[in-house]
Amino acid sequence: MAAPESVLAVNRLAASYGKVAALKSASLRVGAGEAVALLGANGSGKTTLLRTLCGFLPPAGGEVRLDGVAITGLPPHKIFALGIVQVSQGRDLFGSLSVLDNLRLGAARRRRPGPELAEVFDYFPQLRERQRQLVYTLSGGEQQMVALARALMSAPKILLLDEPSGGLAPRLVAEIGRIVNALKEKGATMLLVEQNLKLAAMVADRFYILRDGETVAEGDAAVLQADHKAFAHAYYL
Repeated sequence: MAAPESVLAVNRLAASYGKVAALKSASLRVGAGEAVALLGANGSGKTTLLRTLCGFLPPAGGEVRLDGVAITGLPPHKIFALGIVQVSQGRDLFGSLSVLDNLRLGAARRRRPGPELAEVFDYFPQLRERQRQLVYTLSGGEQQMVALARALMSAPKILLLDEPSGGLAPRLVAEIGRIVNALKEKGATMLLVEQNLKLAAMVADRFYILRDGETVAEGDAAVLQADHKAFAHAYYL
């Protein structure tokens, strides 16, 4: 079967924090409708890669293409307008606003037709019940759902998910996995940074490994599904 057409293509991307080279040579590809996992130990450059893709950190080298068009070095607002939307580890929600207002903000600046509230609430039925509730009063798992739902409201071409399972109880990790799989079935394109290999094996089609800021391996997610514990021993220790 032919590989799906690339939505996102990253070639030898580099980025630094001052004199510290956090990303040296990262390369990956995400095809239309794929969920691709970006894996690696803490400090390997995964979050730095996402920050660079979103324009929050200027690239020191390499190239990023979206739908075949070079977007390397564009500012964050232009990258967002083109359809690269990140759900960060910190979630970046407006805690003093309601769930509904946070979701409406997600749709406020979209440039493409996107889902309506009713469709997004179908993915997140808990949020339908809590739509008038202030976000800061929600649990961590519910706040993660708000962050995902708000990103969907912006009509992304590709979702960048940075540790969506971080700090969540196992039951909520499984719920996040269910939601990501439901998005896949609808044709969403996603790049997923994740430390939880069990979750990555559940949702990803393919994976890449970062080590010391460089892409060192890639493969089919069946490798993770076969024995994610052995995989962790090989790449994380």
